[in-house]
Amino acid sequence: MPAATEPDWSEVDFLLDDLADEFETRIALTTPGGAVIADTAVRGHGPPAPALAVALPARAIDSIDARNPFDPFGPCVPFEDEALEDIVFVVEDEDGEFEEIACLTDPAPPALLYLGDAATGGGITLPSGTDLRIIVAVLAVLVVVLVVTVLGSQRILRPVGDLTRAARRMESGKLDERVATVGDDELGRLAHAFNSMAASLEASEQERRTLTSDIAHELRTPLSNIRGFLEAIQDGLMQPTPAVIASVHEEALHLQQLVDDLQTLSLAEAGHLRLHLEAVDLDALAVQVVTGHQAQAEAAGVGLTAVGEPVGDQRLDPTRTRQIIGNLIGNALRHTPQGGAVEVRVHSHDRALTLAVADTGEGIAPQHLPHLFDRFYRADPSRARATGGSGLGLAIVQKLAQAQGAEVSVHSVLGEGTTVSLRWPPEDS
Repeated sequence: MPAATEPDWSEVDFLLDDLADEFETRIALTTPGGAVIADTAVRGHGPPAPALAVALPARAIDSIDARNPFDPFGPCVPFEDEALEDIVFVVEDEDGEFEEIACLTDPAPPALLYLGDAATGGGITLPSGTDLRIIVAVLAVLVVVLVVTVLGSQRILRPVGDLTRAARRMESGKLDERVATVGDDELGRLAHAFNSMAASLEASEQERRTLTSDIAHELRTPLSNIRGFLEAIQDGLMQPTPAVIASVHEEALHLQQLVDDLQTLSLAEAGHLRLHLEAVDLDALAVQVVTGHQAQAEAAGVGLTAVGEPVGDQRLDPTRTRQIIGNLIGNALRHTPQGGAVEVRVHSHDRALTLAVADTGEGIAPQHLPHLFDRFYRADPSRARATGGSGLGLAIVQKLAQAQGAEVSVHSVLGEGTTVSLRWPPEDS
C-alpha cells in the first residue's frame, strides 16, 4: 500500500511481517525521535534486539517526499492546481483486480526504517532519547580524556626531552650541562639525580686533569735534574764526581719513591692492595720507626720521641703500618721548625687502639683541613721541595689505614702544631 494513503502507521505491522518473512530479515520502524512504531523481532521474527551499538537507519521514509524510494507507486505531489486528495493510484491486487487509491493531505508522519538479521535478532538497537544522551556524554568524556592525555603527555615528555638532549650534550663532552628541577615528583627527582651525576662527572674530570698535571709536574722535576746532570757530564761541563753521582742518585730515588707511591695509592683505591696481617705490637713498631728517623730529625734540629704503653697485639700489616708511621713522621719533620718537637704516641682506651703523631710546627689553616688527604694537595701552592714532598703522603696514609680498619683524623691549630691520629676500633665490634 502507498505510505501516503494512510493517516498513520497503525496497519504497518502486517506489511513488515510479510516483508520480514519474504526477505528473512528483521525490519523495524521508528519515529525520528527513536520511539518504536513496529519491530518484527518482537512479533516472532527472531529474539528481542540485543543491547548493542546504536544502528544506523537504512531509509528515511517521508510519505510526500519525492525522493522516497520506499513507496513503489511514486510520490504524492499535486499536479498543477489539483488538490492533493484528487491524486489517485491505480493498484492491481492479488486477484488481478484494479482499484484506485487516493493520496491524503495529512498522511502518516515521517519514519526511520531499520533492517537487520532475523536469525540474531537483527543486531540493531533502536535509538531513543536516552541513548542519544548517553552517546553525547560518552563522546564528551572521550574528548576530555583526550585533552587530559595530551596535556599530561606533554608535561611528561617535555622534561624527558630536556634530559635526553642534556645527556647527548654530555656525551659529546659538555659536562657542565644541567636541567631544570621542578616539583618533587619522580621527574623532579630524576632531574635532580641527573644534575648530581653531571656535577660528579664534571668534578671527576676536573680532578683527573688536575691529577695528570700534578703527576707531570712531580715527574718532570727529578727527570729534568737527572737529564741535566747527565748532559753536563756528557758535554764535559761537569765531572762525574762522587757528589754529582750522589745528586743523580738522590733524584732517581725521589722519582722511584713517587712512582711507588702512585702505585700504592692506585692499588688501595682499586681495592687490590695486598695486606699480610699478623699479630703486631704497635708500641714496639712505633719505637722502631722513630729510631729509624732519628738521623733525619737531628739533621732538621727537631726532637723526635716515642711515648707509648703496653697495648697488646693488634692484627696489622707491619710493612704497611711502618709506611704509615714513616709518612706521618716525615711530614711532621718537614713542617716543624728547628727547635721544635715531634712525638709519636700509642695508647689504648675502651679497647680501642690509637696512634697519634703530634708536632709543634706551623699548623694548618682551617680552609686547608678538608683537603689534606687529597692526592697532590699541599697547603704551599709553590710546591717547593723544602716545604713538602709529592703531596701523596697523607693520601697514602688514609688509604693504608682504612685498608686495615682504622679511622684517620686531623687536629691542627695554626701557629701551634698538628696532630694526625689513627684509631682502630675494638676487634670484636
